[in-house]
Amino acid sequence: MLKIERGSGVPIYQQIYKQIKADILSGNLPDSFRITSTRTLAKELRVGRNSVESAYEKLVLEGYIAAIPGSGYTVNRMEFDLYQESPWKERLTVEPAKRACDLPMIQYSFQYGELESESFPSESPANKSQEGNEKTLQKPEGEDIRK
Repeated sequence: MLKIERGSGVPIYQQIYKQIKADILSGNLPDSFRITSTRTLAKELRVGRNSVESAYEKLVLEGYIAAIPGSGYTVNRMEFDLYQESPWKERLTVEPAKRACDLPMIQYSFQYGELESESFPSESPANKSQEGNEKTLQKPEGEDIRK
């Protein structure tokens, strides 16, 4: 039987969700067990049906129960808890931050208009675009550009 603590400050749907999840993970609710309908559970707990539906929806989204249209909800087979707390600190390997003086010096200027095409291989797109720009800036011979 689920117990709701109304003055705890924890939303009712979360209380329902946590208790059903704990029952599933502990084996109190076996695989394929048909759980109480939302209307019946809401009546038993004297809570709004929306609270029960929200808890069930969260359990469905996380894979703990399955919604069967026209039939209700059943417990899914759980091999392990997907959302269990894990000792994340043990898995993290944090390296100290590098200081600016430890970083290699940058050889290229990335300021707009300061591209040094000599720093790139002659076949690079930077050199080709530079050559293209020089050609377009030259006045074609024999043509009047004021047309």
